[in-house]
Amino acid sequence: MARQFLVAMVDADAAACDHMISFTDVQTPMVQVEEDYALCTELLPAVLAEEVDAQGLDEDGATLLEALQITGADVDGDTAVVDGDNVSPLFADSLGQETITLTRVEGRWYVDLERSFEPPAPR
Repeated sequence: MARQFLVAMVDADAAACDHMISFTDVQTPMVQVEEDYALCTELLPAVLAEEVDAQGLDEDGATLLEALQITGADVDGDTAVVDGDNVSPLFADSLGQETITLTRVEGRWYVDLERSFEPPAPR
């Protein structure tokens, strides 16, 4: 799930919204909240395209990302956190201290954008 989301992000593809938790209901997939999904698919591609350009990612970077292998996550109930320990060293460097947080809904994992791409919370 996290890999498909990241590939869609780098491609500035609205399909990234299919892999996300809702903006307004953190227990519901984005695709099930019509207003959030419409907003996401309308706005996210432009935001992602700007971010990709700002970070200087190109087609080679996108191709490398498609090869990304995520091995495991820290799972606590219906929450999973992917960090640099769960990806190859090449990708771990680019992820840095940031994490990707996923929420499980009805057996499927969705990216929780509100809690992702930030350093891990202190324990």
